[in-house]
Amino acid sequence: MTVTGPQLHENEKHPNGLGDTSTNDGVNVDVPRAGILRITLNRPHRLNALDDIAVEGIHGALDLLESERSHRVVLLRSLGRAFCSGFDMNDYDGDPESRGGAAALVDQMNRLADIPLRLRASRAVVVAAVRGPAVGGGLALALGADIVFAGESAAFSLPQTRLGVLAAEMGISFLLPRVVGTNRAADLMLRGRTLDAAGAHAAGLVAEVWPDEDVDDAALRAAIELCNHSADALAATKQFLLAGLESGNLTSTVRRETDAQVLSNYRPELRASIARRRAQQSTR
Repeated sequence: MTVTGPQLHENEKHPNGLGDTSTNDGVNVDVPRAGILRITLNRPHRLNALDDIAVEGIHGALDLLESERSHRVVLLRSLGRAFCSGFDMNDYDGDPESRGGAAALVDQMNRLADIPLRLRASRAVVVAAVRGPAVGGGLALALGADIVFAGESAAFSLPQTRLGVLAAEMGISFLLPRVVGTNRAADLMLRGRTLDAAGAHAAGLVAEVWPDEDVDDAALRAAIELCNHSADALAATKQFLLAGLESGNLTSTVRRETDAQVLSNYRPELRASIARRRAQQSTR
């Protein structure tokens, strides 16, 4: 693939080399170049699954984004071989009472679901670099981005119905049909099929596909290019893009999804599937 547009300076070719701030919450936040806020999921040992601490780490980065209007682009990426494998089920046994009951679970799920909402509503343009699996909530994070770059190993899937819960969460049932079409969305959400990088590109889920070793740099180049555009024009254009998507209402859809998710957590299938999974892990 021929590279066009701005070239990276040497210190920008190494994603952790310029102003990187590592945290103990599984989320790194740094500014690789003026105007770009980079959020890096850093839980590779858990395939970048999100636990409660990581969720709060992302919200902290988005709080920073809202308070600093100088950040015109968000670059969302991950370390390791997976983009994000969804919510970390090691933190949950499938019983809502273990998370404080239905009302508490609604609040916790809404906190997770607010991430793509905030990304979409942000004044900043959000560019995501997806390498490896983007599963469940990980796919929802990718849908929260305005522009998605995929590595060749990227794989998008929604296996939730196999676990006994809904594949509708974090705005997926609203955004996915609008991005890839109703038929393709139904195939992913109902059958739990996996969409590889080439299929995601053909479906319109990703803008470009790159070799895994190049996708982070490609996304950073795009972010740098966007910083050379008018900030006000970008923000206004993004608002109109969101308005076009929201011929329905994304926020109310997210809330309905969360309510339905919590109800599904009271069915026995989820607890049984988690128990089977843990039993299999213990024998490895």
